[in-house]
Amino acid sequence: MQNSLNKITLTCLLGASFFLGLNAIRVIEFITLGDVFLFAAAGISIIQVVTGQRTTILQPGIPFSLSLLFFTMALGLSIGNNEGISVSNNVAEYVKVFLGLFFVPYLYANLIRDEKWLVLMIRAFVLSIIVSVCVGLTEFIGYEIADSIGAVTITGESFLSTGRARGLTLHPNFLALISAVALPLAWVLPSRGFSSRLWKAITIAVCVIGVLAGGSRAALIAVMFIGFICFLFSTTVRQKISTVVSICLGLIITIFAVQGTVVEEYLVAIVALKRLIDGLNGESAVTDSDDERLGFLTVAADNIDLFPLSGAGFEWIQHAHNIYIQVFEAAGILGALAFAFYLLGFVSLFPRTKHPKGGRRLLIGCGLSVAVYLISGLAANSLYTRPIILPFAFLWVAAICDRRKILHERRECLDSRLNRLNDRRRDESQLV
Repeated sequence: MQNSLNKITLTCLLGASFFLGLNAIRVIEFITLGDVFLFAAAGISIIQVVTGQRTTILQPGIPFSLSLLFFTMALGLSIGNNEGISVSNNVAEYVKVFLGLFFVPYLYANLIRDEKWLVLMIRAFVLSIIVSVCVGLTEFIGYEIADSIGAVTITGESFLSTGRARGLTLHPNFLALISAVALPLAWVLPSRGFSSRLWKAITIAVCVIGVLAGGSRAALIAVMFIGFICFLFSTTVRQKISTVVSICLGLIITIFAVQGTVVEEYLVAIVALKRLIDGLNGESAVTDSDDERLGFLTVAADNIDLFPLSGAGFEWIQHAHNIYIQVFEAAGILGALAFAFYLLGFVSLFPRTKHPKGGRRLLIGCGLSVAVYLISGLAANSLYTRPIILPFAFLWVAAICDRRKILHERRECLDSRLNRLNDRRRDESQLV
């Protein structure tokens, strides 16, 4: 009975990992279905704890607990100190922060104890990103073809010329960010045999396509940085070659599968790269977006100046297009401390030493995925979106599995030494 409930719980988390990743497709409420799986897994685990079938509950840790405490204090102060603040909106945003930053990682860390299940969760999440990218590219190509033959008229600027979806079902910025986050996870997934390695290369290429076609400069810069780190830390020449080939394959497919023509001397399919170059050249299409974001930062600075301790309220938690500044804006000094403790707790899970037997690929991949989020967060506002937070959950689980593996190996080593010592004593006693 207990094993059956455990399998059902883990299967629910597997479904949540897949459907939460499909949140990039905003026309269909996959996020709701993902939440259903999350709460189903939580409900079953609570029943197991109440009935005594599950006795171990993970301790959240001091940084994690302090972060939740300070966020809660910031909510109370912002509602109490700021007149005219919408209590319902702030409580609703706080609930989203709680579910994204705290509930999802803690649930995964409590329920997953086997590295095999962690690999399945990561595969489901990466597969959902592949589906999202394919849906997005199919839609973009379809709109372009329909527009070229006069079947439809796209109002405003088309996606391939500006990198912005006008009335489409898939948000390009979020697609780029979630593809960037999934890229290190796809890179470290275990692969055996030619077909498995080929699928892994295709997966990495599709993630690269999502980043390039999404148009997010922050995601592109984060991926370029992490890609360089992955190349440096690849242990074999084969891994270095596979990393370079996968990125080049994604670049080639993006160029020729989406649109092979040249507009304004740039390949418009590589939207993120084009926007990065246009921004350096001062093109109006990009500078207008930068000016709008600068306005958000100016408003955030004014709110911080007015409410430095309590913040302007959690309804500003995704406003400034910078996850660090918008936490300070929404929750004040307490919120900044809360987020600092939160990040400190997860950064402490990053691998600092090499595994005795050369392992830790999953732990490194999850750490790099979190690093992509933290770097791109300098120009992104997706703070508590649950698909973006999933790598934090994977990192926590990978750290637990890594620690258990090391303890198991140490125990085996100790048992082996004790057995050899006992054998030596037995041989000496026989000689006497």
